[in-house]
Amino acid sequence: MRHLIEVSIHFVARDSEQATLTIAAVNLPTYILTVLHERQHNDILVTDIRGAGTSEPLAVKDGESLTFLARRDGEIVACALCEVAVDVAAQLGYLLLPRAQCNMELLQIAVTDESGLHQVVEAESEAERC
Repeated sequence: MRHLIEVSIHFVARDSEQATLTIAAVNLPTYILTVLHERQHNDILVTDIRGAGTSEPLAVKDGESLTFLARRDGEIVACALCEVAVDVAAQLGYLLLPRAQCNMELLQIAVTDESGLHQVVEAESEAERC
């Protein structure tokens, strides 16, 4: 039986339609997490996060999509497809609405401002090392 791949997403809503987020893989030293961000004009931004790395802040807008692929040795072992919903973030505390998931858990955490995006991720990484 496979265990769930955990992805930590820290976000802050900038207004009712835009947000900024950072993404970190949780305890995946031998995996590559690929994030495909399909933006409103159908261009796609691709980010690879290796091991315990963290992405740079990523600006997203309502209706855009994020696809997460966890790979090890070239094999996709987990994935998730999500829609950005900033209005839901204000109401329920979730920025990404999962549309499909397989072997992946998305841990979404709201922070109060953009300066907290990396601080929270770094604090989690430090706690995991202990």
